[in-house]
Amino acid sequence: MIPASANYFLFILGLLAFNLNAQETRLLNGVVTFEGEVVPDVIIENLASRQRITTDEEGTFAINGRLGDSLSVAHPDHKYFILVLGESDFEKDLLNVDLKQMSIELDEVVVEDFSHINAYDLGIIDHPVDIPTRYERRLYTTGDFKMIHLLSILGGSLQLDPIINKISGRTKRMKEYLKIERRLENLDFLREHYSSYITASLKIEEAELNRFLYYLVEETNIAELIQQNQDNQLEFFIQDHWISYQELIAE
Repeated sequence: MIPASANYFLFILGLLAFNLNAQETRLLNGVVTFEGEVVPDVIIENLASRQRITTDEEGTFAINGRLGDSLSVAHPDHKYFILVLGESDFEKDLLNVDLKQMSIELDEVVVEDFSHINAYDLGIIDHPVDIPTRYERRLYTTGDFKMIHLLSILGGSLQLDPIINKISGRTKRMKEYLKIERRLENLDFLREHYSSYITASLKIEEAELNRFLYYLVEETNIAELIQQNQDNQLEFFIQDHWISYQELIAE
């Protein structure tokens, strides 16, 4: 018969092993699908590590994570949702994230920071210019359909791309991607400037902080407040929406 002290020791070892396994960062390989078809350009972010990636043309992705981490998933044609990683997710060779089964709403693009180097500072141009973002450039390339394009038919200078894009819905999709990009920019702003305030005033953990920030950037007025950089109004907005956020997750 094993002594009680030995059983207790084994129990403690088991707890330690479980805790170490839960804290271990592992690579998660997955594919995003909808009705059996792969979905490219899905933006996935680990809310704990803040690693952000985008699925490739085959809908696949690879992201680091730990047991219990939350992944946010965003695509303009589908609802937002958050996926909490369980042990079974890491045991699979390829995790299938089925957008159709997800009902909770809510690039990895690693870029060296050369934002301080531009044509204005180098003396190439005599005035600073706004640099379009990735999806702003895509939207400009895609074009938008306006009545002037119909008039071009009569003038013999028909612009085909905007009309084709109007039919295909590509322009609309690019606009939705641009909205997602704006929300992610607002998310990064709140993380940089208000994480300490939220953590101190609301007494919340890091994982809960990130979920709350995602909730905030979905609110209609947050973009305007961030643009105006009104500290007092933003702090009041955060406090007020913390109450509604708690009510939402309690449902």
